[in-house]
Amino acid sequence: MASDKTKTKEQIPELQEVIDSLPGFVLVVGKDGTWLKNSKSAEVYARAKALHQIITDFIQEDLFKKTVEIELEITGQIIPFIVTIETLFSEAGGFVVVGHPIIEIVQMRQEIEKQRALALAAARLAGISELSAGIAHEIKNPLAIIHGRIELLRRRHKDSGPEDSFLKNMQTIVDAISRINNIVDTLSSIADPQRRMSTDFCDLNELVSKIFKLYQFKFDKHQVTVHMIQAEELRCAINISQITQAIMQLINNSLYAIKNSDKKEITLELVKEADQAALYIKDSGVGVSDSAKERLFQPFFTTKPQGEGVGLGLATSLASVNENGGQLLLIQNANPTIFKLTLPLR
Repeated sequence: MASDKTKTKEQIPELQEVIDSLPGFVLVVGKDGTWLKNSKSAEVYARAKALHQIITDFIQEDLFKKTVEIELEITGQIIPFIVTIETLFSEAGGFVVVGHPIIEIVQMRQEIEKQRALALAAARLAGISELSAGIAHEIKNPLAIIHGRIELLRRRHKDSGPEDSFLKNMQTIVDAISRINNIVDTLSSIADPQRRMSTDFCDLNELVSKIFKLYQFKFDKHQVTVHMIQAEELRCAINISQITQAIMQLINNSLYAIKNSDKKEITLELVKEADQAALYIKDSGVGVSDSAKERLFQPFFTTKPQGEGVGLGLATSLASVNENGGQLLLIQNANPTIFKLTLPLR
């Protein structure tokens, strides 16, 4: 028996080394909450209020065992832990506290939540696209009828002079119908389920011009000065629907940012950079705070008031651009705010 006790004593330092090498911490706490024994790593958390609080709560609740997730601050860094406290059934009593860092688990949860959010956004977008396709079809049918009747009226008055006010009014209506048709065609191309899944060649200059025309009425209505700077041909092989939606999201964000500004300016600048096509979207809005900058592309993060946004727009846009081999970055967060979208040239 004596030799067994001697062997056990010899093993204690070795056991302490094993405990000290654990990635988390181990504490033995007395009935009054006093730390009696701890692993070396636990000394780092000695001042962590959150850890002291859960031990105090455990004693007050008079439990046998409790497992919680908490965040502990270590040298300015917040690290998530899963902590288990269990009563020691010994003569001295007390508790053993074991903490294990779960950074990887939390990151995995965040990634799962991100993918879930993107899938939800994609499903919503698909539903909206199908609805848009139906609406576009319903709009074009009556427009075709109106256009046809106007052409008949113009033929009946073909002998009138070029200054005839009736013919001028008819031409104004025809021009308006053509504009509506162009808008509907653009929306239809975005909504087309085949195009949502396909890759096509296009000149990014032309794509941005089409999108600009969609927003022309809104720019005029809100008295926004828009500068469009185009480059030489920027031929890309992309999913046009995805990239269109990403660009529209960036323009929508710029419009929201400048809505209360005295100076309302947006610049759409296209540039060829080596083997990349780059689109810079600049605005004179309120900008992005330093704290928001780090989380801007995270799902469900929004700087808008409750009810005005769910925080999926930029996250979805980033995923779409990445899927097309490009990048979406915030390169300047104020004066002006600048987003940069790049796509590979083909």
